[in-house]
Amino acid sequence: MIRSKNIDDLENHCKEAYKDAESIIHGWGHAYRVAEGAKWLVKMKNKSKENQDLAYVAGLLHDIVRPIDEERCHAEASAEKARDILTYFNLQENHISKICKAVKDHRYPKED
Repeated sequence: MIRSKNIDDLENHCKEAYKDAESIIHGWGHAYRVAEGAKWLVKMKNKSKENQDLAYVAGLLHDIVRPIDEERCHAEASAEKARDILTYFNLQENHISKICKAVKDHRYPKED
C-alpha cells in the first residue's frame, strides 16, 4: 500500500516540478486532473484502493518531462524521471514498476 504521506509528499514535489514546465498546457493543473480522473476510472472498475493510488500517482507523473518539442518521446522520458522520483520517495519496487509502465505507455497504450 502506498502511504498517504508518500502521496502528499509526491504531490508537493510535482507541484514544484510543474512550475518549470515548458508547456503551459501540461502544467500542474493538467497533471492533477489526469491523476484524479485515473483514480476515478480505476475506482469505477471496482479496483482496490492500492490500484486507485497507483493510478493517481501515475497521473501525477505522466507528463513530468514534457518538452515543447518531441525530439524524444515525453512518455519514455517521464517514466525515467518518475522512477528516480519514486525511488527517492522510497516506494516499493513493485509499485514503481507499475507506475512507470503506466507513465511510459500513456501515449501509446499497449494491450496486456
